[in-house]
Amino acid sequence: MKELFKYLNLSKLCKASYFEKKEKLRLLQDEKLLQKFEGKIYSQNWEDWIIAEIFNRIWTESKYFVEFWIQDWTECCTRNLLENWWEWLWIEADKSSYDYAKNKFKDFKISLLNEFITKDNINDLFNQAWVPENLDLLVIDIDWNDYWIWNEITDFKPRVVCMEYNWSFWPNKSWVMPYDEMHSWDWSNYFWASLRSYVELWAKKWYSLVSCDSQWLNAFFVRSDIVKDCFSNIFNDNYKYHYSYPKYNPFFIWHPKPIFMKLIRFLNRLWI
Repeated sequence: MKELFKYLNLSKLCKASYFEKKEKLRLLQDEKLLQKFEGKIYSQNWEDWIIAEIFNRIWTESKYFVEFWIQDWTECCTRNLLENWWEWLWIEADKSSYDYAKNKFKDFKISLLNEFITKDNINDLFNQAWVPENLDLLVIDIDWNDYWIWNEITDFKPRVVCMEYNWSFWPNKSWVMPYDEMHSWDWSNYFWASLRSYVELWAKKWYSLVSCDSQWLNAFFVRSDIVKDCFSNIFNDNYKYHYSYPKYNPFFIWHPKPIFMKLIRFLNRLWI
């Protein structure tokens, strides 16, 4: 039994329960909290309705989006926008996924590139596709070099950006995965960057964190000149407020099992 509890890492379990309590409190107290509007149409998690609510508050301008790495196109953050006649650019490195999308969406005003994204070619790809400088939405999901790709996007000022962050680092931790063009996701938690590192980078580029989704995957940023009073807690250290704790179980199996969540809550009552 001692070995089991050692393996479970009690301090992390109790921290997870602490952040769970904070999330529930935010939902009750914060009227502007975007997590209240979560919902799924095509997105992998609940990004669809968060994105819709963001634009309900700041309105749209270009109605143009860009999304990277769509794979089989069944769980895109932007497919709902496509079907509502936004203009768009999808960039997909895999040739079979690219060919499938080109055929499936041929009736739409299509802009689709079959390219491998690097920090050296990203601005050129945008220019090649005639992406407007002030596009409404950018979704970055490459699973490893996301931080560095965004750092290199200098010629374009998307009004809203959605990116996945590494939830395995607590909100006060700074960490960025080194740039590596040859890396691909190996099913470990070695990817992206911590939420704090993202917020610090985005502040330099004049963006504000406005929300994380409750599925502990996505962070949403809005250009600071249009944030105004539309969102809650947009200050530079707000990663502590918006952070959504990881919902995996102590053995790092992808989805949590109820018994482990009960154990976390039980240990929290003893520990904190």
